[in-house]
Amino acid sequence: MSGNDYTKLDEAIIRAIRGGATTFSSIASQGNGSHVIDEAGVFTGCGVDRLIDRRLQAVRKLGVVEFKGGKLGWVVR
Repeated sequence: MSGNDYTKLDEAIIRAIRGGATTFSSIASQGNGSHVIDEAGVFTGCGVDRLIDRRLQAVRKLGVVEFKGGKLGWVVR
């Protein structure tokens, strides 16, 4: 995964969460207006769902988002 710039994908994930997406499915959904699927689709080498999950965890490790569980789900810090 080194050498790739995931900035736009990470921003799309954060936009989706800010827009009310709280589950992985809603974050990855095309209907949320954040274009997460579109941004992930430009990368090759793995499945789109796996890439979105990896980037979601990377953003979490940076402290930008966190998973609260229950009805809250994913939130931006």
